[in-house]
Amino acid sequence: MESGSIVVTGADGAVRVELSSALRAGEDPTVTAWDLDDDRTHVQTFIDWACPACEAFEAQYGEALLRRVAAGEATLEIFPVAILDHQYTTDYSTRAANAAACFADRAPERFLSAQAAMFAHQPEEGGPGLSTDEIIEVLHNEGIQEDSVDSCIRASTFADWVAEQTARITADPRAQTTSPNGTKGFSTPTIVADGATWDRTTPLNELLGLSD
Repeated sequence: MESGSIVVTGADGAVRVELSSALRAGEDPTVTAWDLDDDRTHVQTFIDWACPACEAFEAQYGEALLRRVAAGEATLEIFPVAILDHQYTTDYSTRAANAAACFADRAPERFLSAQAAMFAHQPEEGGPGLSTDEIIEVLHNEGIQEDSVDSCIRASTFADWVAEQTARITADPRAQTTSPNGTKGFSTPTIVADGATWDRTTPLNELLGLSD
């Protein structure tokens, strides 16, 4: 995750996760060098696996967006963050983002399947969320079982990385939007297409280049 994101590209009807070098301790992410003059739509999503609005975004737009990626018409970068620990009685948001990072590092080819499983079994806000064992159980029940990922999730290997990534992204003015009451800040999902951040009023189909 050299860029701090999972980079997904595609062609000929198939999608693939682009591998990168790991960051060294204390090293800042390197922005992915897309050629913004090409015909692809370059989409960045800032996602919290504990976020109901992120689940709704994926349910409505995720499949169509991946079809564009598979056709070579779009690229996708997914940035895991954890901003919703306060909505649960445990640190579920952080633990979910740690699981996302574990997949990105240990089994990147399973990342999209894991994300779909986590959204399909997303717990309600206001409670404890899923325990660490329950996260692993959800994944196993969906046929996603990787020993190296399981141990990474149990050890909270990327919890510090999640905190650093979240602090960096939420403080970046480029990732912030203005709410209807005039307050500027970061929320999830934040969607950026070809450098333009979704203002939450423009139809997402239009921003993402999807047909109605």
